[in-house]
Amino acid sequence: MGNLLMLNGDFDAAINAYKRALAIEETGSAYYQIAKCLILLENSPAAIKALQSAVQLNFLPTYTNDLNSLKIFQGTISFEKAEAHFTQMLGEGDAEIMQEMEFKGEGSADYCRSDMESMHRFPIFEVEDWTAYRAVMRMYLGKYSDALKDFEILFEILMCKKMKYSESQEGQEDTMSELEREINLLRFSPVTINECRYNIMLCHLLVRWRVMYRVENMIRCWCC
Repeated sequence: MGNLLMLNGDFDAAINAYKRALAIEETGSAYYQIAKCLILLENSPAAIKALQSAVQLNFLPTYTNDLNSLKIFQGTISFEKAEAHFTQMLGEGDAEIMQEMEFKGEGSADYCRSDMESMHRFPIFEVEDWTAYRAVMRMYLGKYSDALKDFEILFEILMCKKMKYSESQEGQEDTMSELEREINLLRFSPVTINECRYNIMLCHLLVRWRVMYRVENMIRCWCC
């Protein structure tokens, strides 16, 4: 019942349903689902407490990774440490991420799912989240070339999701505006497709500006 209520966007009712389940039997999964609802209700402090309860009952990597990530967003931590954390979550390298997503294959796995259809079955933070947050940290650190790579990967993920969502809606009556469709599709994504495009363009400009700045300084040194 809680999963169904979550899918319908009734997060408060979903939390109450999960709490009723907890009254019968305490499980880490119920606390984890409550944490998801609380994040969607923008109540991160309460979500952290729910995740802590989930970890105490089930010490699963998914629970601990999401808990540590949420603590990063709530606390004061250096951009360097945040970047390192997101890199650890992403695994050994970007090539591995792209290989796992299998953009050229037909099922394209979970990274291209429609979040509205299956959000209750997946972790709070995933590849697209780690990639987006690491890209932002790298921009703050002045690592514009690395940030550009992250945003380009993120753009591919979002476009893949959009394609899968469009396929799932074929044959259904579409009464939503373009804006409503974008919000519905990407309501659980860290950035929208247009925001991703903007950041890609900005990174290109910043990389070019840095090169021009260095060239200008070299010319000044030569002329001195």
